[in-house]
This record gives sequence, C-alpha cells and structure tokens, in this order.
Amino acid sequence: MGRRPMTHDQRAKMRARILEAARERFLEEGLDGLSMRGIASKVGVSSMTLYLYYESRQDIIRHISVEAFKQLNVEIEKAAKSGKPGEKIRQVLDAYIKWALANHRFYGAMYNYVADDDADVPNDPLLNGIENRNGNADVNYTANTLKGAFTAAGHSAAAASRHSTFLWGALHGAVTLQNGGLHAPRGTSLDEMKDQWLALAEQYLANVEAEPKAAPAAKTAAKKK
Repeated sequence: MGRRPMTHDQRAKMRARILEAARERFLEEGLDGLSMRGIASKVGVSSMTLYLYYESRQDIIRHISVEAFKQLNVEIEKAAKSGKPGEKIRQVLDAYIKWALANHRFYGAMYNYVADDDADVPNDPLLNGIENRNGNADVNYTANTLKGAFTAAGHSAAAASRHSTFLWGALHGAVTLQNGGLHAPRGTSLDEMKDQWLALAEQYLANVEAEPKAAPAAKTAAKKK
C-alpha cells in the first residue's frame, strides 16, 4: 500500500517547520549562507522534498521577508497611535530605528528582496499588494504612516507625499549605514541624523503649503465663460 497523502494540517505544519528552519539558518549564516541543502539538512529531509512545499529558495526568502515586514509594521502601527502629528512622526522614527537595528539581518533581507530583479515577477504577493491587503506586509507602510501625519497637519496629498518620502528615504539610508558600520567613519551618529530629520519634520509641519493659485490664462478663460 502507498503512503496516504498529507492532510491540510500536516502540510501546513511541514511548511511552518521548513520556514522556521530557514529562519534559523538565515540568522546563523545570513542571506548568502541560506541554501536549500542547508535548510533541508536542518529539517532532516532531502533537498527535493523542500520543493514540494516551496517553489524555490526565492520563495522561502519572500516568506521570511513578508513576516519581517509584518513585524516592523506592527511596531510602526503602535508608534503611530500618538495624537499630534509631530509626536507621531517622532515615535514612528524611533520605532523604525529600534526595530531595524535589533533585527538587522531581517531588515537587510527585506529590502534586498524588494530590490531584487529576480523577485519582480507578475504574481509576486509581496510586491504586488496581495500580502499588503491580507497580512499587513505593506512595504510602504512606514512612508504611508508618515504621510498620514503630514496630511493630518493640513498638507495637501502631494506635499505630504514629498515630505514623507524624503523622511523615509533618509531614515532607510541612515539605518542601512548604521547596520553596515559606516556611520562612525562619516563622523555623524544616528542620533544626530534623527535630530536633523525631526527638525526638518517640524519645519514641514509648521509650513503648511497653500493651494496653488489658478494660472492667469485659466482665470481669463473662466471669465469668458
């Protein structure tokens, strides 16, 4: 008699077991040391068995990245509960830095995945919003949270988008430098960088942009009507 097919629960447990082994291997060896053979060895199965549960190494990395984005976004969501826009921005920046530095390997994997050309496939759940809707793994969650703070302070959607994109980009760059040990040689600490961002954020919040005035030609056309 042949083996009975796995039940749904058994399959789910094996997938979870493989993913946990992949996480452990990743934390031990980093992304470069994460191989299907190494994961299989840790689980105690053949390499080919892994392909019954995950399409590829890239698929496993995506699942690790999705889980990391979820964890980061939970911390950002907690931080964003502050009432005033200025305080919300401060708390979000602090939460982002704290999580990224404490989970530097996961942080690197998350954004390596997003920037990987091989990951940009038509049905990728992480890059095309499926996970964003169903599992709070939105790669833009931090930037959108900052944008919400600027919008709440009275900025137009366009201005809020500019300010939040600038702050998030500076934040991501500085955290990446810190994780790579490159801040000290530049003579600027992460705390000093954060103070500069907060000063800029306060400046943005204090200068709400007025709605652009209609161009003279548009006014003339309106009068003729």
